[in-house]
Amino acid sequence: MYSVNGSYSIENRNSYTPMQPEKQHPEFAGAPSQTLMLTDSIESRRENIARVEAALEAICTDANIAKKRVFFITLATSEALCNIIEHGYAFETGHQIDIAVYRTPNNTLEVALSDNAREMPPPLVTKLTSRHCQMPDTDTSLEQLPESNWGTNLIGHTTSEVRYDRTDGKNHLTLCFTL
Repeated sequence: MYSVNGSYSIENRNSYTPMQPEKQHPEFAGAPSQTLMLTDSIESRRENIARVEAALEAICTDANIAKKRVFFITLATSEALCNIIEHGYAFETGHQIDIAVYRTPNNTLEVALSDNAREMPPPLVTKLTSRHCQMPDTDTSLEQLPESNWGTNLIGHTTSEVRYDRTDGKNHLTLCFTL
């Protein structure tokens, strides 16, 4: 793996090209107290999610983050991207999703996603940001399992914090993971 100041570019599933600082996406300025680990954009296509997963696994492994934690980081990020593509863009391709990954001094990994998709419904924002997401009991029968909100519950259950903001027609979703 290659790195320039600890940043990776998502190029394809098995190859990482170093990002030059002047090529980093302008959407994410990053506070000086944070270490930028990845910045890039993908098109709103489900097959691009695998590229993001591979990049996340690579940078997390390089940063010595525990494998179990990497699994949850990748799972929640994949679910968030699926929701943007499915619900925000209604599977319409050709739209951009910006991604930035930071490590903060308080040992938190933050995955910031930004898009021009439809606004996230307020009840969903409340559910995610207020930490009211629960996974069903393991003893729950298949007939009693809910048919929707699995992705939202997974995101809420695997993150330590979720932040959402809509500014100038753009959604900004940040998934935070205590390491």
